[in-house]
Amino acid sequence: MVESTKNPLVRTYLNSFLSNSDSFLDHIHPADEMYLFHKDLSGDGVAGCIEYFATGKDYYFTIKNIVNQCGYSFDKIGSFLDFASGYGRATRFLLQEMDAKKIWVSDIYKGAIDFQRDYFGVNGFYSFAEPSEVDFPRKFDVIFSGSLFSHLPEDRFEQWLETLYAHLENNGILIFSTHGESLLPPDAKRQGKGFTYLRQSESLSLPIDEYGSSFVSRKWVEDLAVKLKINDLIFVESELCRHQDVYVVSQGSLPLMERSSPLAGHVDGLSMQDGIITISGWMADLVSGAPVEKISMRLNGIPCGNAELRGERTDVCDRFGRDDYFLSGWQLGLDEAFAEKCILDNEGRLLVEAIVKNREHQYVFVKVLFWKEILLERSNPFIGYVDCWGMQDGAITISGWMADLVTGAPVEQISIHLNGIPCGNAKLSGERKDVRDHFGRDDYFLSGWQCILDEAFAGKYILGAEDRLQVEAVVKNRERQYVFAKVLFLKELIGK
Repeated sequence: MVESTKNPLVRTYLNSFLSNSDSFLDHIHPADEMYLFHKDLSGDGVAGCIEYFATGKDYYFTIKNIVNQCGYSFDKIGSFLDFASGYGRATRFLLQEMDAKKIWVSDIYKGAIDFQRDYFGVNGFYSFAEPSEVDFPRKFDVIFSGSLFSHLPEDRFEQWLETLYAHLENNGILIFSTHGESLLPPDAKRQGKGFTYLRQSESLSLPIDEYGSSFVSRKWVEDLAVKLKINDLIFVESELCRHQDVYVVSQGSLPLMERSSPLAGHVDGLSMQDGIITISGWMADLVSGAPVEKISMRLNGIPCGNAELRGERTDVCDRFGRDDYFLSGWQLGLDEAFAEKCILDNEGRLLVEAIVKNREHQYVFVKVLFWKEILLERSNPFIGYVDCWGMQDGAITISGWMADLVTGAPVEQISIHLNGIPCGNAKLSGERKDVRDHFGRDDYFLSGWQCILDEAFAGKYILGAEDRLQVEAVVKNRERQYVFAKVLFLKELIGK
């Protein structure tokens, strides 16, 4: 299991919202791709664990909010299916409310289902790419499918929606999430009328023809629901992790729904001057704008006062097209000695929790920062990712993003090695609106990079029977260097 879950900072985070963290099943399987995604994104195992649990908690609160508004409660649900559950990012939170015997999980990764059956004690069955091959053991009161439809091609989207809807009990509800069209990467071209499919994803092994990234409009989903004769459908914009749109369908009737959290925001980062550490970010209410009423702060679980509000943020206004977000900025100044006193591990990590309150709503925004970065240069001052690969006209394109934590993007140089063989420098300065928005850093906008390789060149350096390609992106900036690596599988591309 992942050892980082035992770090005191992870325990502090879990203790902050779990009524009984001792009973919480916190083991993360080392093959869990969602954990690996967060770990790679943050560059740190502990931060990856906290982001993983934070996302699972968001999934749980979205489910709870919808279930309650539909007139259910967890103790009255007779059967719950977490479909495309992975290794249990959300399931472990459901177990705080439900009997394991009433929970079923299903995923295309057999190891993920075996892990959950053994560790969580839930029911499980294997899934397959083809819906007709899946042996559903029963119908369900509630089916949740988070971040599956956001990766399906158009035909599979329709097939799975029809299949899952058919496996609802009378008056049962299906909850699923999608990427809205507003999340489409800026360099991607829209396809068709409301549905765009890109052959790229964060999965390390699933074929990109079956599991890529899809972006859909609300009208496209509503038209599909009419085609499939779905009785009722409700849309909740950006409900899942304040990112993906959520749809609720039922064979009965559904009420109008409110979001689980009408608050948006970000913990941007920290800086230091004259012995004072300043943590800053932005927060807004989706309805009433900014400023919010109150932001109270915790540092590694220790309350440290309220943030100063009403900071001017023209960048947030421009990004969301909301003039009433202008005063969304906030900051908190801390004495260096206080911050050092709060350190719980020898890496100098700071778990920053910004607890936002407005209009009787409350939400906690979380981020792990490294305060010692302000005092000492990190061994790795870069952040980045080898995103995806694709093939067209005999050329393989490998792409990703890279930024310097201090100076932003673009970096000076990224050289690419394929199974240890140098194969040239990547093209820099690609526009990455998604990276900019995710980190709240305008200077990450030009962080995109790509490297185009001849198929014959890539095939020449295959080292394993599975056609593995060890891609290394060697980034250089400010006389510093670091290597980002990822294993790709060439056979998924050849012959397509």
